[in-house]
Amino acid sequence: MLRHIADDAAVEVCVQLDHAKDEALIRRGIEAGADSVLADGSHLPPAANAGFVRKVREFAAPLGVMVEAELGSVPGAEDRATAQGADTAGKTDPATVRPFLAASGAQLLACGAGNVHGRYRGVPALDWRLLAAVRDQAGPVPLVLHGASGLPEADLRAAPAAGIGKVNLNTELRTAMLLTIDREIAGCRAAGEDMLTLSGAVADAAAGVARDVLSLLAVSPKPNGKPG
Repeated sequence: MLRHIADDAAVEVCVQLDHAKDEALIRRGIEAGADSVLADGSHLPPAANAGFVRKVREFAAPLGVMVEAELGSVPGAEDRATAQGADTAGKTDPATVRPFLAASGAQLLACGAGNVHGRYRGVPALDWRLLAAVRDQAGPVPLVLHGASGLPEADLRAAPAAGIGKVNLNTELRTAMLLTIDREIAGCRAAGEDMLTLSGAVADAAAGVARDVLSLLAVSPKPNGKPG
């Protein structure tokens, strides 16, 4: 379904399989049309993490699928907006970055620098010095910032210049969608279980969040040049 939605979009859309720790799942995701996968071996020792990513890269590369890896750890639950303090965030050791990328062949690198999945407990405090050191060791490989929901606007504006080529946010999207459901559902029920209006309002809410973030990142979506 996501593949068809992406192909029909007016702008270029990448379908990403995020935080996949199982090779069989990654293979199924690619077969279903994923353009990019996060082969997440961050729970493994560094050498095993690199080996897992390398194996995925070997079967993904011939299919034109981009492979992201995670080095260090980004705490919190990807699918639950639980509060996490920055002091619990696992941070990436810059000294491990270059050998890890050489061994794994990863094309994108997610790193830990005070960022968390879900909601931040207190004021977010990204470690910009650490990010700069990781960027220096990563060379041409773009960094990925997971846990962008809740970051100050200034952090998002600074992200591209810090070598961050991909920003992940989830909690802000889900919050906007659920608030819209709370606001609209009574009227939609009264209008005869009007799911079309409700689903349209939810989609508009998510689009608004995405549009605001892209604006902060100074990114302009490219028109979809694929044949219809």
